[in-house]
Amino acid sequence: MSNELEKLKKQVALLQKLVYKDPLTDLYNRRGFLEASEKIFRMVMSVKNHERKKFRIEEIALVLLDLDDFKKINDKFGHEAGDAVLKGVAEILRNSLREIDVIGRWGGEEIVILLLGAGKAEALKISEDLRVKISQREFILKRAKKIKLTASFGVAGIDGAAPANKRKTLGELIAQADKAMYQAKKKGKNRVVTI
Repeated sequence: MSNELEKLKKQVALLQKLVYKDPLTDLYNRRGFLEASEKIFRMVMSVKNHERKKFRIEEIALVLLDLDDFKKINDKFGHEAGDAVLKGVAEILRNSLREIDVIGRWGGEEIVILLLGAGKAEALKISEDLRVKISQREFILKRAKKIKLTASFGVAGIDGAAPANKRKTLGELIAQADKAMYQAKKKGKNRVVTI
């Protein structure tokens, strides 16, 4: 019976991973990101102001990044090349961010990051560091072909110490970061923009 229970537990764990993780990048998928981030967001917003300061969680930032000209990579080198690039970017993010940060593949070539305890200024620095790391990396494709690419970043933040009626929702943060990311694209790509 114990052996059957262990098999069942492994199957449940696999199903949970399939529901919440992107199989290509092993980052959260959109659903997993939203569920994990919403729980964290609600928890942080429910903590009293003096407790937020004590635990240094007064601020939350959200970063949305889009890989510049990604369609050209797929068109020129094929979808396997695009997959290799996405895996490489996911690796850069996992190796560069903290364990408490929530990272998800938002869709296609867009990735979203929730930075707990980081205000806009810190999120801008983190995003700029990630932008540089992505732009300096040579992504190795089939037949040892190497390519470089860039990313555009949008950053939005919230001050948890703000009065409850002035606080943004997670959805509003995502919308602001999305708007900022599109401004980065319009301004020439390969940059970080905040609203």
